[in-house]
Amino acid sequence: MTCLGILRQMVAVGIDLTLLPELAIRPSQPTTYQHLIEIRPFAPPTPTRGIGLAWRRNFPRRAAIERLAEAIQNHLPPGLTRPVPA
Repeated sequence: MTCLGILRQMVAVGIDLTLLPELAIRPSQPTTYQHLIEIRPFAPPTPTRGIGLAWRRNFPRRAAIERLAEAIQNHLPPGLTRPVPA
């Protein structure tokens, strides 16, 4: 079980209230306690967060990092969006 899974269980049994990323609110496998959790999305304006990819300046496989970044951006889970360039 992950730390996020433990947080979901704590909420389900009534000992906690927490904020979780959208990808973590529904576990990949059904649980016996999921019906005890109420999910309330934020009202607009919805908070957002950015995720970055960092590597050493002298990393020898820059092309591999760029392909990884492209793959991530091209396969975002439903509900996630790419940032709009400023």
